[in-house]
Amino acid sequence: EYAESTAWQQRAPAIVDLGQSLSLMSDTKLAAANSSAAAGSMPHLVSAPQDLADVKGIGRTYEQRLYNAGIGSFWELAVCSDDDLKNILEINELQMLSIDLDAIRADARRLAEETGTVGMLWDGEAPDDFEPINGIGKTFEQRLYDGGIRTYKALAAATPEQLAGIVKAKKPSQPDYQSWIDQARALVQPAGGE
Repeated sequence: EYAESTAWQQRAPAIVDLGQSLSLMSDTKLAAANSSAAAGSMPHLVSAPQDLADVKGIGRTYEQRLYNAGIGSFWELAVCSDDDLKNILEINELQMLSIDLDAIRADARRLAEETGTVGMLWDGEAPDDFEPINGIGKTFEQRLYDGGIRTYKALAAATPEQLAGIVKAKKPSQPDYQSWIDQARALVQPAGGE
């Protein structure tokens, strides 16, 4: 009897791995996984976050708060409860008068559907916001995230050649990758330098 009940695990190891990952996740992530299954899509884990500032009503400040709370995909944002969003985004009662959480979720769902990422669950560390670094805009920031460079520390440790391979900027204008690295190093060094 036991052998029969566990035989499926040998035939579907990816589902077993997903189940083990899900068992360690927060209630918010589990709700996103359940919603994904209910929508007919298999939940899947990714290490690079999506650009949540693309969602109407989510700017860079709210995006960073979502990342810090472990929300990094359009799908996860689309299925967040009102209470979770109020807590994560640190919305007070006065702000609630001008913020439409249903509209935010609806736009996040639209983006998840349009990008084919329904069921996507982010399991990475919160990325740093690279846009304050001179020369890095929204597009290059997302390319860096997708290429595995998500923190100032990782950017500071990269070489100009590695960054050129990740960013793939179109000619004739090429970013000053060394400047990015230098700026990132300044941000990771403690006050007063070493």
